[in-house]
Amino acid sequence: MSKSEPVKVERRGGVATVIMNRPEKRNAMSPDLHRGMDQALAALEVDPEVKCVVIRGAGGNFSAGQDLKEFFRALEDKPAEAKQIQEVANRWRWHRLYNYDKPTIAMIEGYLPKAASEDEIRAVVAGAIAHLSQDGHKPGLKDIGAAMRVVQQRLQANGVRADGKLVSDTVKAELAK
Repeated sequence: MSKSEPVKVERRGGVATVIMNRPEKRNAMSPDLHRGMDQALAALEVDPEVKCVVIRGAGGNFSAGQDLKEFFRALEDKPAEAKQIQEVANRWRWHRLYNYDKPTIAMIEGYLPKAASEDEIRAVVAGAIAHLSQDGHKPGLKDIGAAMRVVQQRLQANGVRADGKLVSDTVKAELAK
């Protein structure tokens, strides 16, 4: 794995694995990594051979967050480039993953930028249930699988690690209301 290849894509059957490939920096997100993630996810979303996308980090860590030196310091005198890369970063982490047409799985291990509080999880769960209610039916416990998928996608898109049991218990409690 080389520094010149900040994002790798591996395919096995219908599963594509997108790897943040900066293990020497705990996969801290640089401008090149953001561009690579955005391009890879865009291409995989429309690839008919790909049925599921897995996102992980190389070297035993998911991501340490932004690479402060490369993302901020190196761009502080380049406002146009800084704005452009911020748009790319937000697009893949927020818009693209939130609206992704294929199942996505984050293989989270090692370091993560932040952990979700119980209040943050409740807010995400409430948003997920509202999302599932858009078609006019009130989701119930039979919808727990769909609710969990929406919650997990939203947490992942925000770079948040959450205790699975806490998420599950919160989803069940909200759906039971």
